[in-house]
Formats: sequence, C-alpha cells, structure tokens
Amino acid sequence: QKVEYSITYHLDGGSNHTENPTKFFVTDQIPLKAPTKDGYLFEGFVDEDGQYVVVIVLGTAENKTLTAKWVKDTFKTEETFVLSDREKQLPVYGLPETASANISLTFGTEQVSVVGGKAVFDRVGDYTLTYTITLISGETLEKEMKITVIKAQITIAGEYEQEYEAGKKLTLI
Repeated sequence: QKVEYSITYHLDGGSNHTENPTKFFVTDQIPLKAPTKDGYLFEGFVDEDGQYVVVIVLGTAENKTLTAKWVKDTFKTEETFVLSDREKQLPVYGLPETASANISLTFGTEQVSVVGGKAVFDRVGDYTLTYTITLISGETLEKEMKITVIKAQITIAGEYEQEYEAGKKLTLI
C-alpha cells in the first residue's frame, strides 16, 4: 500500500502556483513552481531547516512544510536620464539572492552595449531596458523600463559669455 505524504505551504499572502501539489508519494519527484504575490518577487521555498527547496526529490518519505520567501519588487517602469557621452550606471534593483538577471538595452530596434552594468546614453529619445530574471524555480520573468533621454537645458536670466551645454563650464559676468 502506498503511503501519501503532504506538503503544507506558508505563502505570507501570496498565491500558490496551480501545479504545486499538496500531496505526494515516495515514488514522486516534484519540481516546485514559483507562487506569486503582488508587489514582490519570489526568492524561493525554504523547509523547516531553512534550506531552499526547488524539488521534492524521489524517495522523500516525510510530510513537508515549505515557507515562501519574498523580496519587495522595487522595479520602476520609467526613468529619465540626461544626454551624455559618459557611461552611466543602469538602475539596480533588489533581486532575490537566489535569482539571476540578464540585462539588455535597446534604442528603437538597435541593441546598445551594456558593460559592467553601465551604458552610454548619447542620443535623445526613448531606450528600453529589459531585465530577464531567472527565479530559483527555473521560471523566468521580464521587467521592462522605458528610459527617456533628454538634453539638459538651463535658463539663466542676465548676461553670460557663452552658450551652456551639459558638462561644460558656464561663466557668469
């Protein structure tokens, strides 16, 4: 006779993935899927010993209690930068420690070079920054940000010797 074991999930206000079972047998191997929670990114399930669990492995012969760990989703959807020929650090957001991310940046359909999390925003207009995040469960999600690059303008009343451009010295007289 097969013995059935249970999985209890503590989701802290999240919603479990429909493919995550609540029962299993010693002959089952079950990859766990990421639950969801508004305003948060899934960091992973931890067991009673605080160990991350990504799969209920074949041969498991005990009930399991899994607690979802979450990281606040701080991604923005829009940002404005000033036109510059200097490298600028791309926005960095809190990712779950267990996740990895690939970053891509485009201007229209043209790929823009990103090196060490930095890029040059040397054209006025809209860029698209895409983070492809791979969660501990192996599932991926994408976060997109529109970066609008503008030319800096400063209006100063009075007399001055030269036209001002971002990064240049302005001498008032």
